[in-house]
Amino acid sequence: MELKFILESVLFSAQKPLRARELRDVLATAAEADDTTPETRDFASAKDSVIVATLEELARDHEAANRSYRLVCVAEAW
Repeated sequence: MELKFILESVLFSAQKPLRARELRDVLATAAEADDTTPETRDFASAKDSVIVATLEELARDHEAANRSYRLVCVAEAW
């Protein structure tokens, strides 16, 4: 699974906007599970800059698809 789809799922289910560091922590926690895949473990070491770039790409994808909602960054939280 692609990182942007994982981040999209986490943000969609979050109760509040999340910063890149918080998203990285979620990925790291998921990687600690016994049944995790190697790909998930790779995402756990993603840098904040990679997470932000991925979220920016996802925001562009949503805009291009004319979704009924937008993904935006406000005060460094998505």
